[in-house]
Amino acid sequence: MVYAVDHPHDQHQHKLHHQRFNVILRFPSWKNERTVASYVDGRIVKILPTDPKFAQKKVEDILELIDSELGFSQNISTTRVSYLYVSDQQQVTGCLIAEQIKRGFPLLETMTSSGMMSCSLQSTPVTCGVSRIWCHAPHRKRGVATRLMDALRCSFVLGERLNMNQVAFSDPTISGKSFATKYFKTPHFLTYNCST
Repeated sequence: MVYAVDHPHDQHQHKLHHQRFNVILRFPSWKNERTVASYVDGRIVKILPTDPKFAQKKVEDILELIDSELGFSQNISTTRVSYLYVSDQQQVTGCLIAEQIKRGFPLLETMTSSGMMSCSLQSTPVTCGVSRIWCHAPHRKRGVATRLMDALRCSFVLGERLNMNQVAFSDPTISGKSFATKYFKTPHFLTYNCST
């Protein structure tokens, strides 16, 4: 949030924004949470569309925050599967939103005339699409996004580990493209909802 430090009204609005941000990211343990991975500094909780309303509300609040930070909003499937990285301080420090899809398209090096990323016309069958992947700024470059992707691949389909070529990214941001290129070890990773 941009604000004037010496302006009392702006200071008050910044304080309210900061408090709301902290409330949204606070995550006490839930009685029947579905932990799919545990680490020394946190855990990853999987939330299904059939989970209770309070769990869905938590994801909606976090999604609103993510969309605000990324600067866009996109319709997400009501059958989405959400993964939250919860730190040992009981704060959400990362989030991944996935959905079941059938086709992915390799990202191309060329851009469209409007400066958008473009993808191949030739599709590949895939199982899962990553609609959003986000990490809270102070926790970036610490492996949170990689752990979220690994947890997704191990738990999206019960009893099966997804291969890299079974996962596609939604139209990525510049940072998303950079992360996906490193994670998939290719700049031609699979995408969906991308310009052709």
